[in-house]
Amino acid sequence: MTKLRRDLRDVVARNICSALKASKVPVKSVALQIGVAESTISQWRNGKRCPTIQNIERLASCYGIKPCRLLCSDTDGCPETNR
Repeated sequence: MTKLRRDLRDVVARNICSALKASKVPVKSVALQIGVAESTISQWRNGKRCPTIQNIERLASCYGIKPCRLLCSDTDGCPETNR
């Protein structure tokens, strides 16, 4: 695995954790809404796997944010930080 890919996976993992904490939506509810197992979300949050772009979009929708908020390492620098 390349460093860039590891870095992206780590950024997405951090941002998923932040979005989950901020939204206070239970993992079980998010998993049901986007059609994945809770264990899959756990793997994303722990940086073991990275969600597909379709699942990034679904997660963002659940959290009420733009997908770039899950992909950017510095959300202040994202062009669309608000909905």
